[in-house]
Amino acid sequence: GSADRTVVPAVMDDLRSWYRSFVPDAAVVYDKRVAAGHGMVTDDQGVACGTTASPFINDCDVDLAGAMLEHFYGPLAPRNDGALGGRFVEFDQTAFVSGHGMASTGWAYVPQACDAGQSCRLHVVLHGCRQNTATVGDQYVRKTGYNRWADSNRIVLLYPQTGTSAVNGCW
Repeated sequence: GSADRTVVPAVMDDLRSWYRSFVPDAAVVYDKRVAAGHGMVTDDQGVACGTTASPFINDCDVDLAGAMLEHFYGPLAPRNDGALGGRFVEFDQTAFVSGHGMASTGWAYVPQACDAGQSCRLHVVLHGCRQNTATVGDQYVRKTGYNRWADSNRIVLLYPQTGTSAVNGCW
């Protein structure tokens, strides 16, 4: 966001230029209009929009999770704004990777339709720095808006987790 003083807009401008050197321009969405602090922007969860504070989820009246999922997958069914029908699963990540700054467990959200055997997509959601479960509990997993979209669009969400040995919990 334009109020981010952790990763300042000039750095993001440079990142956009870097992406343009090997990714088609239409594939990159860059929106500096939201006056967000450093965090994941949502439309109804988190700290005040311009704030930079734990859990680094910012209520800016912008549904960033939905916008990103639509950018990746195209038009989606409306999100589920009611009670979620799926389930959260904490799983052992060490079966896939151990050490390397990773936590021993990760999370997944599995929509009910996927549990019932319908064909579903898989989307990997990477948290930001200091947003792993060791630092903010399950807030990133539950409050960033992805699950509402996944629930009504048959998308299984995988939330791998960094551990406390990763500097600032960053990837």
